[in-house]
Amino acid sequence: SSGINAEYGINIFGSPWIPQYNGKWGFELKRGAECSAKWREIPSDTDILLTHTPPVGHGDRCASGLRAGCVDLLQQIQLRIKPQYHVFGCVHEDYGITTDGRTNYINCAMCSEKMKPVQCPSCLIWT
Repeated sequence: SSGINAEYGINIFGSPWIPQYNGKWGFELKRGAECSAKWREIPSDTDILLTHTPPVGHGDRCASGLRAGCVDLLQQIQLRIKPQYHVFGCVHEDYGITTDGRTNYINCAMCSEKMKPVQCPSCLIWT
């Protein structure tokens, strides 16, 4: 996890961590206290948040219909961080953009579940 202050004063922070899925992926953390502690490391002045995993309810619906997002991440985003953009791509089958009125959530996963490119690239324009 790390951040940069980009040109024009834009604060960008990225984190590879994901809630535990099957124990076979890198950067897995147990849901609850472990995930929450990692998300608390995200600076509150972050403008653009980049994570591998989505927050629950935004771009996290799996083909089975279940949601795979992290509730602890959503809480930190909505209650403390409040970034303008949260960009992620872990759940390949729920590509697209949603918003909660404050943060724009962008699932930019370009590949299908079978890792075939099926979506157009996402472009973020800062104004």
